[in-house]
Amino acid sequence: MDTVLIKEKPFPDITLHLESPSQLNLKYEVLEENDEELILDSVKCLAETFTGMDISGKEIYEPMVKACGLSKDDMFQFVLEYLKASVNDGLSFVAKDKTIDRVVAVVACENFNPDEEAPIFEGSLSPMNKVMEFLGEINERFISTIEYKTGKKVEKNEYVHAFMAGSRLGKFKSYVIAKLVELIMKKGKENGYKGVFAEATNIKSSKVLTDYHDFHLVIDKHDMPILKEYSSVEIFSKIPKEVATDCRILYKALKPEYDI
Repeated sequence: MDTVLIKEKPFPDITLHLESPSQLNLKYEVLEENDEELILDSVKCLAETFTGMDISGKEIYEPMVKACGLSKDDMFQFVLEYLKASVNDGLSFVAKDKTIDRVVAVVACENFNPDEEAPIFEGSLSPMNKVMEFLGEINERFISTIEYKTGKKVEKNEYVHAFMAGSRLGKFKSYVIAKLVELIMKKGKENGYKGVFAEATNIKSSKVLTDYHDFHLVIDKHDMPILKEYSSVEIFSKIPKEVATDCRILYKALKPEYDI
């Protein structure tokens, strides 16, 4: 796996001379199990943007992964296993630039199974256990809140879990991620899901969901927002406050009756 990322050429900033997202030459499509080339480039996109990559002098990274010090190769393996396990749900979408024939953005999702246990990671991937433990705590609050407000147990095939989003674009990241989320919401509604939720780990990802698609912060039975402060866990306390202060559950009902 090492050579997969190390030998990759620097990703070009295809937006450098563009003035509007309407000038982008993108194809939006769902990830499918038999398209190994598209899956591989999608994995690279997420591994690079989560651990840190430079686009036109600006570093892009996911704060929790960056705080854990995970390498690109470790993250590559994590994302690859995640997509292999979830791709058949048909809920992960990518944006691909037609000119350079490369993936420029990914939103990876799954059919949420509340009874599924998080895997235990070992070796150089062991810091991911801290991430999953942190996310698991707010997910448990989300599940209990739904059950409290609806009086029904949360089951598989009810909610889309938007788990990872990343973009290699220099500009118009929010626009393209929002387009992918729009496709996910459409697919989710067609397939009978009740809603889409995400753990928004930074300010920018929160704004994409709230500003473009009216996702909202979920309030639990104690009238408290479902979020967890990074300062509460030592490994994440070094995340810059201008990047994010917390990770929060954001939710969008796919029909009015499923709002919570």
